[in-house]
This record gives sequence, C-alpha cells and structure tokens, in this order.
Amino acid sequence: MNDKYSRLQIAIHWLVFLLVVVAYAAMELRGLFPRSDRPMINMVHVSCGISILVLMVARLLIRLKRRRRRLCRNPSR
Repeated sequence: MNDKYSRLQIAIHWLVFLLVVVAYAAMELRGLFPRSDRPMINMVHVSCGISILVLMVARLLIRLKRRRRRLCRNPSR
C-alpha cells in the first residue's frame, strides 16, 4: 500500500484537508468576531482558497509525473 502514493502526495492531501477546514471555519465563525476583525477573517478565507488551488495544481502535476502501474484485469493462467 505504501507504493500506491508517495509521501508528498499524502502530505499534500492532508494539508489541503486542513486548509479546507480552516477556510470553512473562518466563514462560519466570522459572526463571533467584531466587525473590525471581519476583513482579516475574509483574508484568511481567501488565502486558504488560493493555497488550496496552488496545492491542487501541484498535486495534479505530481500525479501526471508519477503514473501508477495498472493492475491486470485478466491475469494469464
């Protein structure tokens, strides 16, 4: 199972997950902050979104570069 995905791919996957959680929490919890802090909360949300975009592009490029071997559907007997 370790040869299926590289450590870099797994790290990017979990980093994207954490960024999605932070971006979602920033928008859901912005009502708890004073109005003067809301632009900062919006900036956190946008920064997470841009970071997710960059990491997903990197993840796709890594995936294209490192192709997995396909399993044979009908193994010869």
